[in-house]
Amino acid sequence: MKKTLLILAILPFLAACNFLDVVPEDTASVSDLYSSPMQAERTLNSVYGFFPHHIGYHTYPDFFQSGEVVTFYSNPIRWAAWKAMLHGYESSNSTYFGMWSGDTATQPGAMKYDLYKGIRNAWTFINNVESVPGLSPEKAKVYTGEAYFLIGLLHWVLMQHYGPVVVVDHEISMNEQVSNILVQRSSWDDCAEFVCRMFDEAATRLPAHRDDKEAGRATSVAAKAIKASVLVYTASPLVNGNTDFADFLNFDKTPLISQTYDKNKWKTALDALQDAIDLAEREGYHLYVDPAASALPEKERGRNNYYKLFIQPMTDSGNKCEYLWSSAYDDRTNTPKGYFNYIIQRLGTPRAWDGAKGTDLDNFRPMSVPTMQAVCTFLTEDGLPLWADPKTKDEFAANNLLTIAPGDSTARLHRGREPRFYASVVFDRGNIIYNGKEKNTIYTRAGEYHGYCGSRTLYHSCTGYYFQKFVSISTQFDQTNRTFKPVSYRVPFLRLAELYLDYAEASFELNGSLDAKSIAYIDKVRSRCGLPGFSESWSKAGGIPSGDQLREAIRAEIAAEVCLEGRNYDNFRRWKIVHKFLENTPMELNVYADDSSAESFYKLVPLEEIAPRSFSYPKNYWYAIPITEMKINYKLVQNPGY
Repeated sequence: MKKTLLILAILPFLAACNFLDVVPEDTASVSDLYSSPMQAERTLNSVYGFFPHHIGYHTYPDFFQSGEVVTFYSNPIRWAAWKAMLHGYESSNSTYFGMWSGDTATQPGAMKYDLYKGIRNAWTFINNVESVPGLSPEKAKVYTGEAYFLIGLLHWVLMQHYGPVVVVDHEISMNEQVSNILVQRSSWDDCAEFVCRMFDEAATRLPAHRDDKEAGRATSVAAKAIKASVLVYTASPLVNGNTDFADFLNFDKTPLISQTYDKNKWKTALDALQDAIDLAEREGYHLYVDPAASALPEKERGRNNYYKLFIQPMTDSGNKCEYLWSSAYDDRTNTPKGYFNYIIQRLGTPRAWDGAKGTDLDNFRPMSVPTMQAVCTFLTEDGLPLWADPKTKDEFAANNLLTIAPGDSTARLHRGREPRFYASVVFDRGNIIYNGKEKNTIYTRAGEYHGYCGSRTLYHSCTGYYFQKFVSISTQFDQTNRTFKPVSYRVPFLRLAELYLDYAEASFELNGSLDAKSIAYIDKVRSRCGLPGFSESWSKAGGIPSGDQLREAIRAEIAAEVCLEGRNYDNFRRWKIVHKFLENTPMELNVYADDSSAESFYKLVPLEEIAPRSFSYPKNYWYAIPITEMKINYKLVQNPGY
């Protein structure tokens, strides 16, 4: 069995370089981790544990930093770590997301992930798993595939948050040359090539499916799908010929971001997407549809399909047909297992905090809520963006959709929208499915049952909207008996629907138009959610557009489908537009009005925040490398702006 020793034996001054520690903490030796098949599986499971919990207001920034979700004013940065980048608290000296290393800000809410440690452990696992006594060759092959998958995935998460990174392509042994340890960052393209190679290695060893007991473990389909996402990102404007990064160079003057646009990267992405789609479909993956909704009217059917996609309990394999990779969450608490208690609409006017019980008397604690940006991301009922639909574009441009039609009770903005909107967002005088009931009318104006109740420190919506997406009817709280019935379920990291839409984007960027296959893929996604076909929708606006307007139409399809899932942060960054949403204080409904009248409520006012925003491009697109790592490795260059 190959063993490794601490690199301290070679180079004492590197002791703080986290990804170089080769013996996991709290273990007697490497051999103990591979003494039996059960112990080997536990060791592999511990590597999965390095993947960040990708939805949460302090566990991961992406869910919020697309501008689609916010937490209220009184939720401080110490717990709402996503606000640190927004308001200028992130620096090389202080980070709230310890992904590069375990060094973080000295705050209770800071997350210490240390992904390089996970990568190191995965390489050690690969070099030892085949020697585990009693482990079958078949199982060793699958375990090795999972380790390659995790090496690719953890590098990819690092790239998403730091840009070009240091590639760790082998286990660091006691005989490693120092020149192989102190290395510079690889270019984005080289990082992407390595990550894709890891996913390819994984795919040759992994099964295409997992049973319910193994849900969330790597599959060949997940490996191919995430590889395709890496290549779509690599072809996108942020890292493909972006001259804004002309001075982002290693010390040897090699560019870390390609300075020449290469259209062929879209061909590479397109081929990878087709490969992943073909594999998924061949293995029986498909878009989820609610079997009980087939006889419903089209819009209601679409709403049910989309809503129920996200609330399948973990004991039910219903959405596994579409979830290409996902994580387990418990909606009871904001622990690393879960988050969704903090998006569920409270059951009424909140009362005092009960310190003895450690909870408030309403139990549901809505602090994370959709924004006006999210509301406007969803399409109209005719399947067009608000800015393109002849019924809405003029009033949308003039900010007139917040008026109420005669005889109605809510704004025009909330009427005539697509089924995904009603399956995702709860608005004033709208209905929510929760707490065991199909229809609960929500009143979100100041002083009303679900609105602001006189104290900004009590749980409420700071935008006037609440989540329907991810809110299960089976999650219940009995106010009389003060008993809570949570539902544990999986949330997606990547879905098949996203591959279909990414294919259309890649096809357009490569060819300048949409071919029949691209439109068919878009229509698959539209049909599931009760929308007309792409061509039919755009016929109402003069026909399918061309050029930049078609690009914006395709991006609108992607943004609407994955809105409120944390996926659009990557999309908006790779398109180089996320700063347009985050650099200025957003405008939201007037939830703190002096009265509960519609006239007072339906006004756009600046969102109340703890500090002015300082988000800027390109600095805040990536996090700073911790200064401790910069001091250890003199070959590292810092990200722009830090």
